[in-house]
Amino acid sequence: MAVVVPIVAMCVSIAPLSSVAFAKSPQQLTCEGSGGSWNGGKCATRSANGPTVSATIKATINILLFVIGISAVIVVVIAGLRMVNSNGDTQAVSKARNAIIYALVGLVIAALAYALVNFVLDQL
Repeated sequence: MAVVVPIVAMCVSIAPLSSVAFAKSPQQLTCEGSGGSWNGGKCATRSANGPTVSATIKATINILLFVIGISAVIVVVIAGLRMVNSNGDTQAVSKARNAIIYALVGLVIAALAYALVNFVLDQL
């Protein structure tokens, strides 16, 4: 009986985790951005004519922003490791700091471009 109580308590505490909402996959975002509907791993288009030009541009921008975001994170991590391993060399620290700054500035510019493109396409 003593073993059953912890097992039941553990199962009860894990059960709510199954209902946690996970982030959408890039495929699902692309499908929904192109005007389709995501049905359990497959994309179904809503119209017989296919996605519109603005939906295709939005989907492309979403994918590019995803790639830019991952690239910026990778650059920041690598530059951080270079900064840590610089052994006090001021030139190496300066290069690593500049890489981090440029990655973050690039990410901000990409986010602003994304917002601008979506604003313009929504106005059409």
